[in-house]
Formats: sequence, C-alpha cells, structure tokens
Amino acid sequence: FLLLNGDSYVEFDFWKLHTFWEKIEKVASAAMVVGRVENCHRYGKVEVCEDRIVSLNEKGSGLSEGLINLGIYIVRKESLKSYLTSKPIELSLEKIYFPDVISKNKLFHIEVYDHAFIDFGIPRDLEKLQLKMKNPPPVKAAFFDRDNTINIDNGYTFRTSDLNLCINIPDIIRSFSDRNYKIFIVSNQSGVAREYYTEEDVWRFHGELKKRLSIYGVFIDDIRFCPHHPTEGMESHVKNCDCRKPSNGMVVDLDNYWDIDLKKSVFVGDSDVDQICAEQSGVDFIRATCFNQNSAFKAYFKNVDNQKESNARHIRD
Repeated sequence: FLLLNGDSYVEFDFWKLHTFWEKIEKVASAAMVVGRVENCHRYGKVEVCEDRIVSLNEKGSGLSEGLINLGIYIVRKESLKSYLTSKPIELSLEKIYFPDVISKNKLFHIEVYDHAFIDFGIPRDLEKLQLKMKNPPPVKAAFFDRDNTINIDNGYTFRTSDLNLCINIPDIIRSFSDRNYKIFIVSNQSGVAREYYTEEDVWRFHGELKKRLSIYGVFIDDIRFCPHHPTEGMESHVKNCDCRKPSNGMVVDLDNYWDIDLKKSVFVGDSDVDQICAEQSGVDFIRATCFNQNSAFKAYFKNVDNQKESNARHIRD
C-alpha cells in the first residue's frame, strides 16, 4: 500500500514508484522515495548502497549535502504482521519499522530529481508552500499525438498485444523531459463511438503504454482522448464536440489543469489535423511519424537550446 507523510510537499510522478515497485516487490518489504538536498541537517541523511537503504541518520547529524527521506513509501502489508498484538501499540516508522527492514536488507529506494521538496511542518515553510500554490509557475508542454507518432498504428489500435512503440520515441520523449517539458498525449479515439472498443479498453492501452515507456525511464504526465465522432457510431457519442482534433479542446483542458505556457510549448503529430490543432492552440508544431522523426526534432532542439544559451548570455551581460 501507498503511505505518505502528511507534512511534505513533493513534485513526483507516482507512476515511477509504481513501476519501480513492480520490479522489486518479490524481494522488498518497503520502498522509500529519496531526494538530494544541499543540507541534510534538518532532515537526517539517508545512506544507500546500490538500490538498498543501509542506514537512516538522525536529524542534526551533519550539514553536508546528501539524500533525504521525502516521505513517500510503498509498504508490503505482510511485513507488518510481526508487529500485530492483541493490544494497540505505537509503531514508529523511523525508530522501529525501517531499522528492522534495513537489518533484513529489504528497504529499497528510488531517487527523485527536481523534486521541489518542502517540509511544511513549521510555519515559515507552510507560508512558502502557500505562496507557491497561489502562484504556480507555468509549465512548458510537449503534446504528442498517439497513433503513428508514439506507437505503430494498425488501424483502430486498442489491444495491448498490438502495442509496438515507434523505434526512437523513448529517446525523443526523454529529450523533451530533460529540457523540463511536461509530456502529454492528446488522441482522437473515434473507435469508441464506432463501438470497436470501449473507453476502458483505451485506458487499459494507455496503462500498458505508460508501463512500456517506463522501461526506458520515460514517463507521461497526463493523457486526454476524444471518444466521439461527428456522424458515425452510438448515439451517446455522435456529436460535434470541441475535443476531437482539429479542435483544440483537449489542449485547452490540459492548459486549464496544468497552467501551461503555450508560447513555449510544442505539438508533435503526424497529420494536418494535428497541425491545425497546434495552430489553434498557439504552439509550435513538429510533423513526425514512426518512420520519419529525427531531422525535425534535431532542428527544433537546436533552436530551443540556442535560445536558452542566448537568454543566459543576456542575463550574464
């Protein structure tokens, strides 16, 4: 089960922890999310060896940079059975449970980068968090079409057994993530309206897609799909909606939720429909298919990186 500290703010994709746990669950009792900070004095330092945690040092044990506990865990229920008694007891994670699990070499860790950790257990940091939540910085986004852009399109692809990634797509998505873009999928899925498959099938396919990409260390931040068709299909799904591309309703919905800086964002797709959606949204467009990718991305990233360097020089000057 998932366990969270009640006074910690962390920017983190839980899917990463989920996929990590799937790899270790047969040998682990628990997994802890850790992150690097410049000064461990207030939090206590986490010592690791490869993928295991070997010690948890007390708060105030040093002023050095290092890993700290970010307060997010997966715990195997069976690992708690030895603590069950006929009368209620106080079970401290830090003083009893984690040291016991460490002694058995069964406490694993996953490190998170750019976690923006805030321990808001004191008034000063609570005010810091409140200010952050009131004025969140806009995010850059890379919007990806799905079929024939991320995965090979077999025509109304929905079975997980038919999921095949485009050859270079993990590296392409990672190139955006490394430049601090949020990664979104926006996809027309009129096969739902036509009753070729269900919305549940689409979500199942997306779950497998995220799982498959996670093998390469690549993660999708959010997904939108449109199940409608303007003229064909079951009555409840036949409509002139604003979500079906080339309309940009899915992009607008993601923008409303994530507060996206559209001027710094980009849409990646394989069709004129995608390009029109990008133009209506005010974002750059990269045309790419499973079989024609590299040159367009190299040009885009070169331009983005040159602009970043130009801005940095301007600030230095």
